[in-house]
Amino acid sequence: MGRGRGAARATGLPGRPAAALAVLVNTRGLTELVILAVGLRLGALDDRLYSSMVVMALVTTATARPLLHLILPTRPAAQDLPGRRPYPISTTRAQSGGESGT
Repeated sequence: MGRGRGAARATGLPGRPAAALAVLVNTRGLTELVILAVGLRLGALDDRLYSSMVVMALVTTATARPLLHLILPTRPAAQDLPGRRPYPISTTRAQSGGESGT
């Protein structure tokens, strides 16, 4: 989760939303299970590694909701109340229609 949060912070996302994004990026459950099954069939993974990776996928997916409730409570934090500036998400590329300088 640290890398996901760090990348979100590097793009200017505040602390709580960056942590929430990191939790959501870390929950890759079904996709990971499919890839692990293919790896096992191809012989790239042994049974022990496959089992531990499946447990990791299930645990990270199962803990996502409780972690999100801790990071982003249902009651808004002071910085999320009306009248406050929205999160600084850049929309420059979307408004300009692509790369600058073209």
